[in-house]
Amino acid sequence: MSLSTLELPEVTFAPVDSQIRERVQRALQSSGYRPLQRIRCHVDGGVVELQGRLPTFYLKQLAQSLVVKLGEVQAVNNTIEVG
Repeated sequence: MSLSTLELPEVTFAPVDSQIRERVQRALQSSGYRPLQRIRCHVDGGVVELQGRLPTFYLKQLAQSLVVKLGEVQAVNNTIEVG
């Protein structure tokens, strides 16, 4: 087998935490809901922790849904307070 015909397995790289954090922040900022722009997030090993306070449970769930849709997130720890 020559090198020109050698097939290598496809290599994919998981995004680093800082890239995931940027994507989460962008998703929250572009949601159209101003309260979501104040939510803070921390990422460790692909696990996103959402922090802050929102006026309704709907917005808390929406924030979590936006993060889950990103795909590269391993888990979401939603510690957002409502009230």
